[in-house]
This record gives sequence, C-alpha cells and structure tokens, in this order.
Amino acid sequence: MTSLFAPDTVVLLCLLLHSIEGTCPSICLCTSDTLSCGSQGLTRLPLLLPPTTATLDLSYNRLGWLGPGSFSNLPKLDTLHLANNQLTTLGHGVFHNASSLRHLDLSSNRLRVLEQHFLQGLWRLEELLLYNNRITRVEGGTLSGLSSLRKAYFSLNQITEFPFFSIQDHSHPFLTMLDLSSNRLTTLPWEDVKALPGSVQKGLYLHNNSLVCECSMYSVFWRWEQRGFDSVRDFTDEHTCLIYGEPRASVRFLRHSLYFQNCTVGKVVSLPVAVFLSNLMVNEGERVRLDCQTSLRGKELSYTWVSPNQEYLTQTSFNDTLINVFPNG
Repeated sequence: MTSLFAPDTVVLLCLLLHSIEGTCPSICLCTSDTLSCGSQGLTRLPLLLPPTTATLDLSYNRLGWLGPGSFSNLPKLDTLHLANNQLTTLGHGVFHNASSLRHLDLSSNRLRVLEQHFLQGLWRLEELLLYNNRITRVEGGTLSGLSSLRKAYFSLNQITEFPFFSIQDHSHPFLTMLDLSSNRLTTLPWEDVKALPGSVQKGLYLHNNSLVCECSMYSVFWRWEQRGFDSVRDFTDEHTCLIYGEPRASVRFLRHSLYFQNCTVGKVVSLPVAVFLSNLMVNEGERVRLDCQTSLRGKELSYTWVSPNQEYLTQTSFNDTLINVFPNG
C-alpha cells in the first residue's frame, strides 16, 4: 500500500503548495506585479505573498513590528509602501534577501530611533521616506551601505543630531536630496556639514529647526543663498534661528541680517559653470553678439570665454580687432 500511493501523495502536496503561494490573498487586490493590501486593519503581514510582486502596498494598516526576513520571499520587490502604520521598530534582518528594493516609504509611523541595522542590505535603495515619525536620533551607521541612495526624507520628526560625517562622495555618490526640515536641531557640526559633497549641500533642507543664532551658522546659509541653492531660496521665511537660544527671540536671519553684521562671512568661492552655446551660422562680414545666458546672480559673478582650443579669451590677448569683450564680460 505504501509503495503504491506515497509518490502520488507527494506530487499532489507539492502542486498544492505551489498553487497557494501564487494566489492573491483574499483581503488584497492583485495585478500582474502589484499587490495592494492597504487599509485592511492588518496587524501582521499576509502569508504566502505572490513571488512576482514588484510593488507592495501595506499602508494605512496597524502593523507594529516587522520581523527578520519579512520580505525574503519577494525577489522582485521594487517598491514598498508602509506609510501610516504603527511601526515602532524593525527587527534585525527585516530586509534580508530584499536587495532589489529601490523605493521604501516608512512615513507616518512611530519610529523613535533609527538603528544602524534597520536598512542593512538595501544597496539598491534610491528613495527613503521617513518623514512624520517620532525619530529623535539617527545612529551613525544607519545610512552605511546605501550606495544608490538619491533622496532621503527625515522631515517632521524630533531629530536633535544627525550623522553628517557618514555621507561622503564615495559612500553616497548619487545623493542629491537630504530633507531634515522641521526637526529639533539646535546646533550642527558645521565642519561636517561643509565637508558634505556639493550635490548634498545643494539639496540639504534645514528650515524650521531650532538653530541657535551664531556666526558659523549664518556663514553657511549665506554662502548657500549666494550660490542660489533652492533649499535656501525656496524657504527663505522658514529659515529662523533663536537669539541666545531663547525660543521667544526668533529671527528670520535671511530676511533680517542686521544681527549678523559683525560676522565675517568671507568670499563665496564657486566652481566654474560652463555654458555651451548652440551651433550658430554666421556669414562672412556679418556681426554676431554672443551672450552667456545664466540664472546665476551676485556681485562676485565673473565671465570667462574659452576658445574651441581651450584657450582663455581676454581683451588683452587678442591680436586683431575682430573680437571684442564687453567690460562686464
């Protein structure tokens, strides 16, 4: 009896498990590669999610914790929405074998401390949303290994310190957005901030914090404003600081700079910006005027013309009168 039926029983069991694993959970909506389980009151992840899932929406549920390897059976997972849950922490290895993940939304949860193991293994991650949590501290190694990261949103938290030293050209070559606005930063390690890659400085948002007014702080923001950084220019009125740290003595330091008139801000040193003119056909004997069109502004702005042979063109270097450079460049 055993030798006759055991093989058929094993085959039947294997087929049954395969069928269950590929089935859409009854509380979710499924398409070819998208699984939507939002607003279902879930307190834990559904079992046996389809391995073809590339986008998983678990937002607006009641998830309070995620254990090790929660998404290890989803090899194609690209986008994960976990916003508006009740997550207070993440287990070790929660994203084990989920290295394909590029977009992770953990916004509007109850996370308090970002531990360095939370995001381990996510070397393909490009966008990280952590705004509107209860985060007070970000551990030094939290962003380590996120070499593909482009945008990180930490706004609307209670962060008092941030590991700027962990972000360097070789560690985060693509990072262009770091939003730390609306937190509780009072002082910053300005040497570490000034050492950030230029692309990170340009996309560093620090408005609506509790920064104490000091010359080192004002000097950095003054330089960024002179360079036309959108992170400063677009939120001019939201950049405030506290005189002597007194909450009632707040000043919009980019609007009212008299308090800093004795600060030495130095000279803006900008990298050269090349403007390439489009092809232009000019007949012999005709005049043509070439303008260097740029949105940059400031008294320190200067213009330099370079020939196709990479030679600098100045009025004194011309041997003929066919080319003339205006006094303003």
